[in-house]
Amino acid sequence: MISIVICSRHTDIPQALKNNIAETTGVEYEIIVIDNSRNEYSIFSAYNEGVRRSKFPYLCFMHEDIVFHATRWGENVLKCFENKRIGLCGVVGGHYAPPYPVPWWQSGLMSGQCLQGYINESGCYATRLDRYPDFLQNKKSIEVVSVDGLWFCIPKSLFDRSIAFDEKKYAGFHCYDIDICFQVRNAGYEVVVIPDILIEHQSMGNIDEKWEKDLIQFYFKWYDKLPVTVGIYLTQEEIDGINQKISEDICAKINRNVSTQKQLQHTLSSKSYRLGKFIFNPFSMLRKVIKK
Repeated sequence: MISIVICSRHTDIPQALKNNIAETTGVEYEIIVIDNSRNEYSIFSAYNEGVRRSKFPYLCFMHEDIVFHATRWGENVLKCFENKRIGLCGVVGGHYAPPYPVPWWQSGLMSGQCLQGYINESGCYATRLDRYPDFLQNKKSIEVVSVDGLWFCIPKSLFDRSIAFDEKKYAGFHCYDIDICFQVRNAGYEVVVIPDILIEHQSMGNIDEKWEKDLIQFYFKWYDKLPVTVGIYLTQEEIDGINQKISEDICAKINRNVSTQKQLQHTLSSKSYRLGKFIFNPFSMLRKVIKK
């Protein structure tokens, strides 16, 4: 009943993950591994390929670095989609998307839970439970603007109608989650978080310059839909306060970047840097000669 699509950096996923899926899914499933060991796919093209290969009516898109700590989670997914208004479900999501190119969690207004893996101060792997019960409380699900891309599910029928992972606007591995959520919502369906599937995410993700550029790309694609609040009620005063805080954070980041650039320019133009470059230049030339 569920086609599980995984874009892998290797030719196949680990046997331990296959075993974990087999032991916890609880419904008929297939695993579709998109071999990206040669970096031939973006996450968008890989997931679209997974959709084309799938045979079941429900699609699960997941990272290869997660572990399920829930039994029969597939039954929860099928139960969720009995509500035909729901077009996508995940385990952690945000309720407010501001009118700025920032990630879905920037507002801090979230629901759901996830075991987040990290390397502690001793250099050992550890986990912490990131849990956001303030809005979810005892509900079976709660509507959000978007979900985290570590794991989410969508009925295949939506891909037959109006949505697809956007290979034209994006070419990397960022913003696929928030963009597909906006597509699902734009098609008239709800995006929700369900609380009873606990997943361990064994990495922290990669926030880099490409990620920031893709956020800007997302913003220009969807700016006419922003801001949006879903699943909770915010007064205009609360919205203004959140936007003010986010804009201040953006300005502070810009100032830090400008300061870093100025410090770099100052260093490059300093006498000590020029002297060091003069002293070590012969050694670099020697290395080139040796390599030849």
